[in-house]
Amino acid sequence: MESSIEPRRISERVRKLSKPLLGSQFRAEVAAFVADGESPFWARRMATQLGIPENKVSGELSRFAAQNLLTELSGDPWDRRTLYAPTAGSDAYWAAAKALVRQAAADVALEQGVSTNDALSVYLRAVHSRSLGTTR
Repeated sequence: MESSIEPRRISERVRKLSKPLLGSQFRAEVAAFVADGESPFWARRMATQLGIPENKVSGELSRFAAQNLLTELSGDPWDRRTLYAPTAGSDAYWAAAKALVRQAAADVALEQGVSTNDALSVYLRAVHSRSLGTTR
């Protein structure tokens, strides 16, 4: 049954929820990635994994840093990436974004007659495996 779940549909649903609730269609996906991913985070890697334009991911990461939800990490001066890590006390924001993704997965699961957990698992595997060059 899991093979019938399309992670793209969950992403589309997250974006539809994110825009009116958070002011940006990609904000919830980027924030949920921070909730589930391993830091440090940087725009290019996240963009690849989420299937979102790099400039959009970079903008969201910058906004999170400006609101003290992420900390910019200093690193190698020759490394052009801007690396981020969640700040202490920002867990509630990431959890809220993760809940929004879970709701989107539940909506898609209901449409497709599968469990929310199955839909969410397929979505998370798809998103977090893209950087490894796999599709599942």
